[in-house]
Amino acid sequence: MIPDDALVQRVLMGDIESFRALVERYQDAVFGTALSKTGNLQDAEDSAQDAFLAAFKKLAQLRDPKCFGAWLYRITANAAKKRLRERARENARPGEKSTTQRLEAPDASAARRETRETVMAALRRLSDAHRETATLFYIDGYSIEAIGRFTARPVGTVKRRLHEARRKLREELAEMVETELKGARPGKEFGDRVLRSIRRVRVFCSRTRGNAVLLTDSERRSFVIFTTYRQTEAIEPWLNGQGSMDDRDPHTALIRLLKRFGCAVEELAVTELKSQIFHGLLRLRTGNATVEVDCRPSDGLNLAVRANAPILADKKVVESALFRDAKGKPLSPAAAVQRFQETLNQTRSYRDTAAALRALERDPTAQNPRNALAEIGGYRDPRTRLLEDPSNGRTQLEDWVRKKKGTRLEAAGFAMLGATFLWSLCPAPEKAIPHFEAAYRLVAKKGDVPFGLALDLATAYALAGKREEALTLIERFDLLSRYRGFARLANFRPLWRYRRYRAIAGNVDPKMECCFVSGQFGCTKPEPKARPKPQKSVSKSRKKATKLLPVMTRKTGAARRRRFEEWLGCGSLTSVESLWTPPYRADAVVLGVEGKRAVGIPQKKADRAAPLGLQPPHLSRPLTAKLTCNTLRRVGLRLEAVAFLRRSRSGIEAALIVSEGERREAVPVTARGAVEIGFTAKCPVLMTVKLAEKLCLRDEAGRPLAPKAVLKPTSS
Repeated sequence: MIPDDALVQRVLMGDIESFRALVERYQDAVFGTALSKTGNLQDAEDSAQDAFLAAFKKLAQLRDPKCFGAWLYRITANAAKKRLRERARENARPGEKSTTQRLEAPDASAARRETRETVMAALRRLSDAHRETATLFYIDGYSIEAIGRFTARPVGTVKRRLHEARRKLREELAEMVETELKGARPGKEFGDRVLRSIRRVRVFCSRTRGNAVLLTDSERRSFVIFTTYRQTEAIEPWLNGQGSMDDRDPHTALIRLLKRFGCAVEELAVTELKSQIFHGLLRLRTGNATVEVDCRPSDGLNLAVRANAPILADKKVVESALFRDAKGKPLSPAAAVQRFQETLNQTRSYRDTAAALRALERDPTAQNPRNALAEIGGYRDPRTRLLEDPSNGRTQLEDWVRKKKGTRLEAAGFAMLGATFLWSLCPAPEKAIPHFEAAYRLVAKKGDVPFGLALDLATAYALAGKREEALTLIERFDLLSRYRGFARLANFRPLWRYRRYRAIAGNVDPKMECCFVSGQFGCTKPEPKARPKPQKSVSKSRKKATKLLPVMTRKTGAARRRRFEEWLGCGSLTSVESLWTPPYRADAVVLGVEGKRAVGIPQKKADRAAPLGLQPPHLSRPLTAKLTCNTLRRVGLRLEAVAFLRRSRSGIEAALIVSEGERREAVPVTARGAVEIGFTAKCPVLMTVKLAEKLCLRDEAGRPLAPKAVLKPTSS
């Protein structure tokens, strides 16, 4: 048997599989220690897993590897105490019910549960020290010497405690305790779960506020997932340790709902990278079953962080998205964070083209100055400009390339110059090809052609009608494999109909959305859509009707509404029948209630610029509201209604009403989240009559406005 210190050294050298041997060697002892302190099988297993994860993270701090067992015992004791504190807080929180019984043994028979309760009650009657010693002795037949080494206590003390514990337990009860504890031991799958948790991805948010999060895997390789502003704002407090389960945002509300019905987020897996878009699977545990829900990783990250669930990433996805240095080696987490910050800092970084070129001279691999030079041809979004003065940029770049002739920057200069012709508002691939070919000849002599240069040159060939040259480059450098699912890459649209391209990329659906990818600038932009043909004759009333089309919801009958009123105890309710998004009222979302009255739901300043997260019919990836609906449906829960209850200092108080069979629960959620979820699910949306009166929009004479009247620019 390999000693502990040798296994510890292997793990520190990067052999994560060696940690599995340590887990299998100590899992019964760790589980037994946690069980003696928590008195609950589910809490004991969770504490044991937390203890092994903490040990793996802190393994470099272990001074004497030979004392790994005693060190692990102290970590286990602390993990069990932490679990007890968390359970006490959950039980103390009003409205929360413990789901331990459901998660502990959903398939156990009544006799089995009675036996288990008898055993646990007998162990609880022992003192802490006696209970711990007896549990370790009976759970796997550990010898007195082994227990002494693990707990770092003298053999005589362990022997005395075991004698006292066995004396207090009757002979027949002792046999029952031994049988029950041995049957409750973690199986071989426990080690697999621990190793999966160790390999999970760590999440970091930018120090400066930005629409992205940085993820680092167990091999200390980092990559970025870009998010919306609202998703970054939602996850940031949780990464800083300031998140609270009392928050009312949609992600926290969903976690609380799942917990109340005995469900849990098991893990998030980042599974695919298609068209530079990450795809994920959210795995949920409900009873003995595990279900999967398709999600955007940005939403999945918010849910996984709140549930403290493992985050996994496919190796191929990580390989294609991680940060690399000039030699193609993965950057360390510290260097990736620095690169990450440079990527996010995109506001007026350089005064002019000369300043960006000086930055490129200092670091030829830096992406930020390359992004700035992309503005010479107008490729980037003008709202996120990096150059304050992009005028005469191409002339300055041409002069710079001539000055760098014969240096290591000459090839990069030619490639950058060609990219300004190719990736511009008016692409000129025939002008870009000579510059790309000059750069290609320079780097080909060294035998190391950058992927970005090969992609841009092949794109220029394809757009200029040089089919054979483009296909040769695609095959030689395997350009499509770098972007999985990029068979419909817009760079090569002129090649889609040729058999040779389809043999490389597979069949291409011309109706699917696609985008252009710049190899030099590292940017993407959507392919411009064809303008619709103007209609021959459309009346003014018809034009106005198309603009006033609302998002509808399902009406609620009077009898059902009365049942909700009795259950919520909130007074009379009225139905919300439609949602309007007027272009002239950015400070509120307008709801149409019964009686054709317009009600305004105020929005926070940060939400005014962000569109409502309602799922467009053509979008396959679920948005936050759609993910909430999909998740509830997959775990067997029914979203009965969304209710706006009252107005308080913190805003409009709303709730999601969810049921399972005859059981019904209401979970608080923000007003904006209630709007998005309710109208996405097309479930009944209710509002108290008092709140509707307070929020009713009125004209100057104090008369209630109809929803259509609010759409007029002259309305207040």
